[in-house]
Amino acid sequence: MYSEKIVYAQKFVPHCNNALQAFNLEFNREGKSSGGLSFLSKIPKQFQEGFESYRKQYHQRKKARQAKLKKSL
Repeated sequence: MYSEKIVYAQKFVPHCNNALQAFNLEFNREGKSSGGLSFLSKIPKQFQEGFESYRKQYHQRKKARQAKLKKSL
């Protein structure tokens, strides 16, 4: 029983990366963004940086909307 769970855990990241490869993404398990998604190296750096800035702005707007909603309740 436990050995099945250990084997499944070891195969999780490679399985995720195989599925994400079609979208030019990979699952990171090491580094600064541990447990996050990142683009494959064949995607231009300019696009990656633009997407990261968009993601930061999106999360800022989302937090502002949630704070406004919480304040109105």
